[in-house]
Amino acid sequence: MANEMVTLLSLCIAAELGLSLQDSRALVDRCARDTNIAATILLASGRSDAENRLEVQCPGFPGFMWAPTALYSRIIDHLGTDDDWNALYRLDGWKDGADFLEMEGAAYEALKRDPVVFLNRYAGGDSRALTLLEQAYQWPVSALDVELECGVNLESGIKTYDISVRTATAEIEKRAASTNPKTARERARTLVRSVRQLRSAWTTAAQASLEFCREQGENH
Repeated sequence: MANEMVTLLSLCIAAELGLSLQDSRALVDRCARDTNIAATILLASGRSDAENRLEVQCPGFPGFMWAPTALYSRIIDHLGTDDDWNALYRLDGWKDGADFLEMEGAAYEALKRDPVVFLNRYAGGDSRALTLLEQAYQWPVSALDVELECGVNLESGIKTYDISVRTATAEIEKRAASTNPKTARERARTLVRSVRQLRSAWTTAAQASLEFCREQGENH
């Protein structure tokens, strides 16, 4: 599994279960080795069944909504198959409440690591990849509400996210221009248009948040 994503997943699980980072990392490594997460999700009859199956295969794994990070990690490592992508789509259909944030956060981490995986999947004919890419770009917007607060943290946080968004967008634009064959290149261009709109939406949301905080500061 991609090292940065494993570390992120381990930190989240450590906080969730009260484990040390070492024990959490061991749990993640064991689950990745012993559990076919994609097959488990695809075979499940629904959300509850998926959670039960994962718990049986990997005792201690805290719910299936940690699965997106594991699935994306396989994809980033170029080990992903159609099953991994299809499992992500299935998880997307099951998400509820805070699960939205889990999906967005996992997609965003994948976008930072290798934005081209979304481009390649979409250009190869899988239009559903755009839904996951939209989630990746949505996470910084969601973070304005759930993670960042007015003050220095807001400005530095926005700057960090902005760099990631612009870097990912530029890489997708660059690789789309050289995509072959022609049919794939046309699809890549379509994705680029969507990505530019997503980047613009982020920029608008970030600016609105900064302006709101400035107004709040003036009123207090």
